Amino acid sequence: MDLLLQECEKDASCHNAFSQIRADWQNVLAQLGREPARVQHSSDGKSAPVTVEIQRDIFAEKIRNWMYGQDKARKNSI
Repeated sequence: MDLLLQECEKDASCHNAFSQIRADWQNVLAQLGREPARVQHSSDGKSAPVTVEIQRDIFAEKIRNWMYGQDKARKNSI
């Protein structure tokens, strides 16, 4: 994640669009560290929603895994 944040900070268009990306990332992790987020989710839009708890470490891991998936998709499309 640090590498991604560094790349955005160096890239003018990314930095202009997300000028506080590092602070935003740190704030999200800090907030989730203090208290997990809870959201209502319905997978098909028709069933009754369930409450999902988003914990800090799981959130960070999911983002990391998602970034690996994006990298693989990019390599496969070249």
